[in-house]
Amino acid sequence: MVSLKKFLKVGKNYIDYIMKLGFSELLVNFIELIILVAISLLVMFPVSAVKVILYSFVSLFTKTNQTVYLIYNIVFLIINAVISLALFIYMFNKRYEDIESIRNRKRETKIEVKDVKNGVRKIELEDESMELPKPAQKKRF
Repeated sequence: MVSLKKFLKVGKNYIDYIMKLGFSELLVNFIELIILVAISLLVMFPVSAVKVILYSFVSLFTKTNQTVYLIYNIVFLIINAVISLALFIYMFNKRYEDIESIRNRKRETKIEVKDVKNGVRKIELEDESMELPKPAQKKRF
């Protein structure tokens, strides 16, 4: 399911990519990572629901003491951490496994700046084939 070897390779490529970015692009990538972490931590809610239901069911039939409850909490915290980490690794691998295409996409959309003879800088955007809306025609009755 989750390949730790692939994660280490993708992580190394991602760090190499991050080191070459400007501040604004770095901020965007940082926000993407924060979102990935937040999504992977959403797994805690269903696991906590199972934890509460299971403990209520077990305590219904038996009398448990404080030590058993502490061990029970530790076990579910470990389960939460492992599932969240596995989900983060999976999503990180899916998002950044082809970092070269992300790099190339960023290069293609860059703005070209050319100097003109009179010292004014001219900015040329790449020509994108986009259809603009047509002006409305006036209808005569």
